[in-house]
Amino acid sequence: ERERKKEKEIEYRQSVVVTPKRHEQTYLCLAFPGLAARHEERFAMAVLNLIAGGSSSSRLFRRVREELGLAYAIYSDVISMSAGGLFCVQASVSPKSVKRALREIRLSLEGMKEGVEGKEFLRAKEHLKSGILMGTENAPSRVGYNGRGELLYGETLDEDWLLEQIKGVSIDQVNRLAEKILDFKQLSVSLVGAVPRGLGEENLLSCML
Repeated sequence: ERERKKEKEIEYRQSVVVTPKRHEQTYLCLAFPGLAARHEERFAMAVLNLIAGGSSSSRLFRRVREELGLAYAIYSDVISMSAGGLFCVQASVSPKSVKRALREIRLSLEGMKEGVEGKEFLRAKEHLKSGILMGTENAPSRVGYNGRGELLYGETLDEDWLLEQIKGVSIDQVNRLAEKILDFKQLSVSLVGAVPRGLGEENLLSCML
């Protein structure tokens, strides 16, 4: 591994932004402070993300989209950079569903802090393992995989090592990380598109309570 220059940690600043646009839908983005790309808990973070909203079997997808029909699309994502990161949830909803969608997103994420289930935990780990194997199965995907490793970590990551790291993630790790990351006192929200009447930057967070 090459020696890398130590970067100053990115400072997270909480914010609420409402941007009215002439759209039929309203686009939401919720963000929490996340982990840097090389953080020791990054593999537990990947598992947490898949359980929360990173797949079609995730809690947010099943509850907000499939069961309640509040969102056209909803997913969570991990944004990791060398000096910091974010955990985000994005959704597109009808203007009349914004307030309820925000409340249901909060309830789903708060539920994560009560502990994940064994089945969803194991399913997320298998999903991650499959992604690594599929990402290295042919020359084009291998080039992209190696490139990301060099850019983020300064090295080409060994496939077997990655699989071992995922295997080593425990359900207790994921539960502790959920409690740490999903801190609504640190929540930032951005809303773009059709803005429901009476909803602005000054009360956007309060409607999630």
